[in-house]
Amino acid sequence: MVHRRCRYAKAQLLTRPWRSCFVVVDAPHLLVFRRKVDFVDRLFNPYVDADGKDYLVKRRFALDSLACGPIQTKPYKGVLITHFRVLQGARTVLKLGGPDDALRSMHAALTSAQRSRSAAQAWIAS
Repeated sequence: MVHRRCRYAKAQLLTRPWRSCFVVVDAPHLLVFRRKVDFVDRLFNPYVDADGKDYLVKRRFALDSLACGPIQTKPYKGVLITHFRVLQGARTVLKLGGPDDALRSMHAALTSAQRSRSAAQAWIAS
């Protein structure tokens, strides 16, 4: 789980506004929420029905189709920001940015899921 800045819509990827978001690796999906409160409501609020829970998730990506780009650092509005891309094939579907330590843990979680998927595919093929 990481509460950071992200870009997850096509328009955001093109026009470059960073939005607050809360990202959770919930196997077999990577879930993007607007706020941590939305994530907590999805888990614990008994008054939110299934449709409401789906509405709280702003983007849902299957982990088996994702790959991570390298972690990069560059200036953004006078501050150094660390960021990386999440790719689905050759297409960028999500950019995550924020403090270095939080992003490194999210990057490590995504790449380990990717490595375990590749190892399972290699084992099945052999």
